[in-house]
Amino acid sequence: MDASSVPSTGESVDTAGTALVAFGEWAGQAFGMVVVLALLARLLVYVIGYRGYTTTTAAPGRARVIGVVIVIGSSIVATWAFGARGGPGVPDPADDPIGIAVFAVVVGVLGALVLSIGFASSPVVDAKVLTSDGASNDAWAIDVLDQISSAHREGSPQSRVRARGNRADLGDAIQVADRSGNGVAALVAWLLQLFFNVAPWLVQVTILDGISATATLRRNGHMIEEVPLRLAVGTAEQDQHRKLLIMASSFAAMRIAAKYLDITGFYGVESWKSAAYASLAIQTTDEERTEYIELALAEDPANLVAEFEELLDALDEPTDAEKLWVLMSRLESMIVVASTLCGTPVGLDATPDQWHEKMLRRFVDRRRDDPRMTREPPQMMVRAIEWYLGAAGNWVALKTGADGEISSDVAEDELDRRRRNVASVISALADLLTRPEFRNRLGGEAARPEVERMQMRTALAELSIAPWAQPQHRPGVESALLRWFDEAVDTADPALRFLLACALAHEALRVDDDERAEIVEGVRNSVEFARFSAYYREWTFHDPELRLLGADPGLRNLALSGLTTAWEMKRFAEVATTHAAQALGDPGWIDADVIAELRETGEIGAPMLRWIADGAAILRAARRADSGFDETAVLRAVRFLLDDAGFELISLRIAGEHEREALVDRIAEAVFWVPDASERATASRFVDALLEGIAPVGSDRGVSAAP
Repeated sequence: MDASSVPSTGESVDTAGTALVAFGEWAGQAFGMVVVLALLARLLVYVIGYRGYTTTTAAPGRARVIGVVIVIGSSIVATWAFGARGGPGVPDPADDPIGIAVFAVVVGVLGALVLSIGFASSPVVDAKVLTSDGASNDAWAIDVLDQISSAHREGSPQSRVRARGNRADLGDAIQVADRSGNGVAALVAWLLQLFFNVAPWLVQVTILDGISATATLRRNGHMIEEVPLRLAVGTAEQDQHRKLLIMASSFAAMRIAAKYLDITGFYGVESWKSAAYASLAIQTTDEERTEYIELALAEDPANLVAEFEELLDALDEPTDAEKLWVLMSRLESMIVVASTLCGTPVGLDATPDQWHEKMLRRFVDRRRDDPRMTREPPQMMVRAIEWYLGAAGNWVALKTGADGEISSDVAEDELDRRRRNVASVISALADLLTRPEFRNRLGGEAARPEVERMQMRTALAELSIAPWAQPQHRPGVESALLRWFDEAVDTADPALRFLLACALAHEALRVDDDERAEIVEGVRNSVEFARFSAYYREWTFHDPELRLLGADPGLRNLALSGLTTAWEMKRFAEVATTHAAQALGDPGWIDADVIAELRETGEIGAPMLRWIADGAAILRAARRADSGFDETAVLRAVRFLLDDAGFELISLRIAGEHEREALVDRIAEAVFWVPDASERATASRFVDALLEGIAPVGSDRGVSAAP
């Protein structure tokens, strides 16, 4: 081989460097075209607006990916065609480089259009809050974004309307570069923001005063709607900005959700005001809560969330059989509606109200017109079903006599209808909870602990009322219910252990004496375990299902948490720490001299002193009453009279004269929990002796109880 044909080392290095430079020029041109097309996509967003564009939350991401691929690919082809043809490191273009380049540019522009759709329809929202003095409050803006993700929505495992972290504009590129100190890192970060972190939605809230504001919703810079916000309760001088932000969040959440067919959780509600008032009702109490519930239902009678809150206030009385019956009727209608909306209809013999029927027809029509419309999440249905089954268990307990038989004045056909509905609900819920697809809709692996609690609660409801309702299960569900029951027996959850005790109380009435003793022991153990919770310590006394075993001494002791001293009564709590009472061994020793000393010190106001003096007089009279009550029984009776009923001397005398039998019943319950005839007779003698002891001086009932 001729030596002259072999290039020298210097020539090789020079050729490689030239190729590298050429390649760098080509890559730089391609990168520049990508940036230009991306900016064109951003410009198209603001020019076109896409204000009424409706899609799904996943579609914008796909559009961005497709758009990025097209933009990058066309940029590479176009710059290759326009590049240094035949240059070192750059492949030769085809015979018609101009045609290829023009075609690539056209495709790139179409890619920018696709990319602009992805930018414009992304379910990302930003917020801005202006206070009444015109200042911007970032903390309140974050609060708005947090509330948008959950406003009035029930059961969505995570928000698909995302809060925007920062802005992808040219000004941010400088800030990122300054913070990082690395130009390449800054450039990469800016590109990621440019392509993937665009917030087309903006909600701006302007606080005017304590009860009014305005909310403006923009999409891609174009105003969609501006609404006034005004609270129904409060004055302009009060600081209620968070309630105004709740209203603004509901407005924004519903308007944004209307443009995404798979954002769910509103259960057919279309009025943002109804949604806002329901959210305010959940956050408030007393008369204000009632006002907002009424306003929510006035705006949209089909609002299931507002109706749920209304039922909590009006009919949540587990010890009232009549209210429980009405509650079950209302819940049956809600279950029909919620189960239909979430795509798992439960067949009940119940007719929804007319406003629910209209909403269901509208929902069915929309799903038929656009199959992309997603079913509502099942959480609302499950909540209503669990409440329904709990109400059914309490109603059965209240109507079960000492012989274990249910007696009710409800018409037989109505009772049969209710029994069939309870059976349908139990079997439907048990069946759904065995299905992996339904459990995934409840939240998948993240919601597994709560799903397991649902399964255990279903098994306990089955044990409580299945013998009355007689549900029918498909093969495999029975074994699942047994497994869930075993898990409930072993759980350390106080709420589930208390429900286990209630279910076993029903079961204890259906077995013979030998087996009953073992079951009752299990009830006592579960109640004692659940009493670690203050709520269940108090509720043990009231629970209708536990009262089925009210004659059991051990369970009675758990229900009637004893007092060791009268100082533990709330009536005497304020006086117990005063100097005048420190020398007293018992509140019953509070006499006129002690009251006078307390009045002189001014430690306690005059109305409270009268309240305390009357309490001490009632306590002394109760101890003098010759009725067969021991000290513990007396303390229990007096605690009811003073702390629960709030009697004074005069009101107690009036109650004894006009409502004696009811007073006897309440005292018998306070002392014996579930009294038998003999125990009620003892309570009756106590009431007679007590009333005689507190009768005014000179009356025909006795002498004064004054010290």
